[in-house]
Amino acid sequence: ELALRESEEKFSTVFHQLPVAIAVTTRAEGRYLDVNEAWLRQFAYTREAVIGRTGAELDFWVDPAERARLAAYLAERPDFLCWEIEFRACDGRVVPTECSGRIFELGGEEVVIWSAPDITERRRMEQALRQSEERYRSLVVTSPDAIILTDLNGIILFCNEQAVRFCESDTPERQ
Repeated sequence: ELALRESEEKFSTVFHQLPVAIAVTTRAEGRYLDVNEAWLRQFAYTREAVIGRTGAELDFWVDPAERARLAAYLAERPDFLCWEIEFRACDGRVVPTECSGRIFELGGEEVVIWSAPDITERRRMEQALRQSEERYRSLVVTSPDAIILTDLNGIILFCNEQAVRFCESDTPERQ
């Protein structure tokens, strides 16, 4: 009994202190049995508002059909990895996450323990990178200068229209 109690205390300490949002829900209904401190901070809920309620009752799923897809997926498999799912925080913010979880048995009931790291910053960085690439491409494609990109062997990997026109012309500059 002492070893079991110590093991449970260790799990509880780790569960509640991890910096990533983690929840334990019933498999059948998605009723919250426990959430850690990071989950409460990330989604701006109090423990009292969450425990015993379902995601549907909390209006937590931005796209409720996503929960149905996940439930169907878990009907066939014991776990899921890296699902991008958006949740609605208590304050109304939409929080994009990358969820992973696993089904296990707790007290004779199937539950899902799942993590939901916030990927808001990653999405912001991806968007900034896309915009930067678009600006770069626009600059290169519309440049009045001939731009040619080659590998170390001289194989042309890219050239803009101005380079094509330059190579096709019979002007003195080419010679």
